[in-house]
Amino acid sequence: MPLTRGEAVGYDADLMAFGFTMKNGQQIVQCQISRAALVDLAGRSTGGAARDLPAQFEAHRELIEAIASAEFDRISTEETRLVRIFAKHISSHPRKSNDAYYDTDVANASGG
Repeated sequence: MPLTRGEAVGYDADLMAFGFTMKNGQQIVQCQISRAALVDLAGRSTGGAARDLPAQFEAHRELIEAIASAEFDRISTEETRLVRIFAKHISSHPRKSNDAYYDTDVANASGG
């Protein structure tokens, strides 16, 4: 089942990741996208590095949420409460406006 939009939490400098939530019915799923993945997305759309991470998250939110939802569907168990997106999940190919690229060989957040 696809996750639905939750809240943007913000950047955590210790984790080097931007946090956000999504919902699986009534269950809150914590999600993170690494700074490297946001910089990768920013570089594709602007030709430069992400300087304003919250703005980059909002600019690519639909794609980020689609990747998180697909990954949740792939790894979810009853205990799954965290989905992480890394740069390897962002395709190395140029992005089309409506394409959601992601790598299907991602580590479960609880395991790595």
